[in-house]
Amino acid sequence: MQPEAYLLIGSFILMVGLRVPISFALGISSLLTLAAIGIDPVVNAPLIFWGMDQDSLLAIPFFIFAGAIMSQGGMARKMVDLATLVVGWFPGGLAVVNVLSSMFFGAISGSAVAATSAVGSTLIPSMEEKGNDRDYATSVTVTASTQGLLIPPSHNAIIYSLAAGGAASIEALFVAGIVPGVLLGLALIVVAVAIAAKRKYPRESDLPLSTAIIEFLFSFAAVSAILYFFSKWNESGGTGPLLAWTAGPICLVAFWGLRIYSRRGKDAVKNVSRIVVDAVLPLFSPFIIVGGVVFGWFTAIESSVIAVVWAILVNFIIFAFLYKDTSIKEYPKVALQGMKVIVMVMWLIGNAYAFGYCLTRLHVPREITEGLLAITENKYLLLLLINLMLLALGTIMDMAPLIIITTPILLPVAQKIGVDPVHFGMIMIANLGLGLCTPPVGSALFVGCAVGDTKMERIAKAVWPFYVAMFAVVLLITYVPVISMGLVEAYLGG
Repeated sequence: MQPEAYLLIGSFILMVGLRVPISFALGISSLLTLAAIGIDPVVNAPLIFWGMDQDSLLAIPFFIFAGAIMSQGGMARKMVDLATLVVGWFPGGLAVVNVLSSMFFGAISGSAVAATSAVGSTLIPSMEEKGNDRDYATSVTVTASTQGLLIPPSHNAIIYSLAAGGAASIEALFVAGIVPGVLLGLALIVVAVAIAAKRKYPRESDLPLSTAIIEFLFSFAAVSAILYFFSKWNESGGTGPLLAWTAGPICLVAFWGLRIYSRRGKDAVKNVSRIVVDAVLPLFSPFIIVGGVVFGWFTAIESSVIAVVWAILVNFIIFAFLYKDTSIKEYPKVALQGMKVIVMVMWLIGNAYAFGYCLTRLHVPREITEGLLAITENKYLLLLLINLMLLALGTIMDMAPLIIITTPILLPVAQKIGVDPVHFGMIMIANLGLGLCTPPVGSALFVGCAVGDTKMERIAKAVWPFYVAMFAVVLLITYVPVISMGLVEAYLGG
């Protein structure tokens, strides 16, 4: 590599080691490198501006704003109630509720940090009251929040699409993230239930476990029949699949919940009915926001605007009128919080773009591609090397700048060995999601420790079983392309 490349990378590593904020470390190292190359350092300013002045990035501020609104309103609490109804009978049922609630909330906000804050503030205290260890409750919350990185809408999928230079569309990335996100949730549920059973944590239902399992399987079969009927109703991709994926979960909740709880009397039936009705609007949110993109009704940017409008309508108008648990007077405070996050994210993206420009100018991506291919041309070994590299980088650097910096470097390597850009995006996002849960820069871990009022050292010990499950899912996503590409090929034609 050229001497200026060592200056760029070396100065950045030095500033990170000195605990300079990542965005400023990226900007300063770019400034120094431009000067060393012989380019007027003033050029760094328009580079940062150009990095932020991308049409596709318009969706990010709106999704962040929608997530801020939803996290402050009653949506998170109502999704927790719904998840408790559906899976509270599991051993350590609240841990499973935690994972499902994070899945629902991630499908609305697209943010791991927002999911950790919204779900954790509700469930970590509840889990502790029910006899769960605080470290266990916090570990579940932190790792479960990463589902929102894969399940659409995902801010990081938008950033990856930009960094990939249009090789992967936002719509394709949104669709590709659905199955990997659900798979990650299932893996975390298996670990959480195993730990809960070993430690004899309580269930949220006194119904015999064998009876609950039979009821669940019976109702699941009934709902599967409903899904099949609606999917066959319109196989051409019109309203049939949309009705299937909206009617199915609602029927599952209503059918199974009423069967189990109705035997306890009218009051229990009313309670279950209230939970289901209260959760209808939050449950419909991801289908409105994401379904419109999947079925081509509107673009990702239009979807982000609709998400904001929907969040304001549900939280500050409908819920404020029906439940009195929020007020339009809270809107300015929420808007200010959302704007702070938006400014930080966009400033980070702009500086990362300038850093990426310097890397490209110095031909670093090409040289790294040649170096990796010189080590081995075996597809599976190269993918393993890339995963290990991303895991290491994810522990010392935040996710958004890593995507912008490493995508131009690693995507050409992946394409050389026949990996689809959309598939590679899922590999990268799933892998870097681990970094959000690991010290020293894991933002979801920091928020989880703050919400759970516990120390990072204690969480680092309790979270290892969940790390293993997450890495296993990363490997599955890496080596089984159909997990990511199956829905893309089915709905978008590849």
